[in-house]
Amino acid sequence: VTGTFLAVGLPKLRVIPANVSVQQDLVIKSCPMLNRMGERLTVHGEFGLAECGSVRALPRLLDVRGDIALVDLPCLVVLPRTMKQSPNRDLVVSNCPQVTTLPESLLRSQRRVLLQGTGINRLEFGRLMALAHPMLVCSVGDEEQLETFETLTEGVSFWIDQAGRSAKDARMLLKRLRPAVSSYFQDGLVAFLSKLRISKEFDHVEMRPGLARRVCEVLEFICDEESAREELLVRLTDSVDTCGDKVIIALNHCQ
Repeated sequence: VTGTFLAVGLPKLRVIPANVSVQQDLVIKSCPMLNRMGERLTVHGEFGLAECGSVRALPRLLDVRGDIALVDLPCLVVLPRTMKQSPNRDLVVSNCPQVTTLPESLLRSQRRVLLQGTGINRLEFGRLMALAHPMLVCSVGDEEQLETFETLTEGVSFWIDQAGRSAKDARMLLKRLRPAVSSYFQDGLVAFLSKLRISKEFDHVEMRPGLARRVCEVLEFICDEESAREELLVRLTDSVDTCGDKVIIALNHCQ
């Protein structure tokens, strides 16, 4: 295909042939019967696939030079490990609840990733981000994506580990923190520790250890400074009802 190819609102389209090459953009939208795509698909521009409820898999040899948007694909199960996308491009995966991971090859180069309404849980997200290129930026469009910590122990252990410290350090900090934080503030503090993971600073892998060290410093300050403790806890817990970057502002004010 020499130009842009649009396949929009084609209720009888079932198959995209093998060995298709599109010189500009490819958009496939609202094709409810589409259920098979050929093994090789090359797109020199942007690739958008949306509202195709029967698509279960992408072409094994998908090669896209521009941005990729995968939206409202309830049956899409996997993004193939062999797919390629040029660096410094956007990858959007939205409302694809059966997608539970991303190809590691796409995470090892600089790009922007937006996830919303996927099946990628918190543990898998953490594993993927540990593999990511230092300049990769990953945003999570819905807070439910990463889930919240269930307990103070889980939250403190996570940030201690991100700071490169040991499980023993986590136990020692928790031993001091539990009696310092009243039951009135505990749920809010757990929510604060959770919400830090959707901040822009956390999205940057190379900034994450520094953020974690600052979190640990504030938690230790709460333990040590009884006179300022309530004010600190009020500031931190009040920030959880706002956007992810507001919790960073609250953290900075507590240092």
